[in-house]
Amino acid sequence: MEFGAGTGKLAAGLLNALATLDAAFETYSIVELSGELRERQRETIEAQAPALANRVRWLDALPEHFEGVVVGNEVLDAMPVRLFVRADHGADAVAHDSRESAPALIGHTINGHTLNDHGTHGAAWYERGVTVAADGRFTFADRPLASPADAALLAGIDADGGYVAETHEAALAFTRTVCSMLTRGAAFFIDYGFPRHEYYHAQRAQGTLMCHYRHRAHGDPFLYPGLTDITAHVEFTGIAEAGVEAGADLLGYTSQARFLMNAGITDALAEIDPQDIEHFLPAANAVQKLLSEAEMGELFKVIAFSRGISETLTAFSRGDRSHTL
Repeated sequence: MEFGAGTGKLAAGLLNALATLDAAFETYSIVELSGELRERQRETIEAQAPALANRVRWLDALPEHFEGVVVGNEVLDAMPVRLFVRADHGADAVAHDSRESAPALIGHTINGHTLNDHGTHGAAWYERGVTVAADGRFTFADRPLASPADAALLAGIDADGGYVAETHEAALAFTRTVCSMLTRGAAFFIDYGFPRHEYYHAQRAQGTLMCHYRHRAHGDPFLYPGLTDITAHVEFTGIAEAGVEAGADLLGYTSQARFLMNAGITDALAEIDPQDIEHFLPAANAVQKLLSEAEMGELFKVIAFSRGISETLTAFSRGDRSHTL
């Protein structure tokens, strides 16, 4: 079962790999709500993996139970995040509707957690929401914290005024749902991100929220609403905790480069004759992009969960970073 199948290229590649390995499987399910993307995926699979196209089915929702392998490639980064900013009291970062109410909650506590503690530096955490400005445009509107859970998480971040951070409730809930659905098998998530202690590092002061429009990156989530692709890096410690809380076992966590090398990507490349320039060069370039620290090899991580199986995976045999989560 795959989430976020996009054009269907990964699905076609996995289907062909399963055929090459003579790995038996009943169905390849794709969870996809977009009719347009379904058609694009169908066309890609029929063109690139025609012999197995009849094994593919599309789902509108998750099944109650699933036995098999779950794959999510760049799914978690696309889920909604909440933004928080540490700002000086009364600073311009606190917008119209929240500026006057902020002082009333300074030092207020719920279950022992201080919601807005300005401390000695005169800065406090605010949740960064969205409002509509007088000219009709979307703009940020910061408001006081209202949740002790938010306060507890943010209290652990060593940050000065102006620090922006994200939390990932939607991705955590999705991980719990998938791991609860899994009765026997494994779930793999491939995405860019960091463990919590790196994610909320003091030097990562502007957060990780990034926008893309027509293959160009920018930092304004209000530019071209509905057309801009908005993403944020994944905080993998929370993802690991969510999966384990749902009853799954953490199978492993490592860099994409280490995962692919353990799984034999260089051996697969070696099977192509270097003299066959037409096939070898594109494959070598693709492997370089997937493994290089300057490309995708280090920034992208692979985290996996399992349930009902005792086996370990060769892909996590070396360089497993689960201890860093």
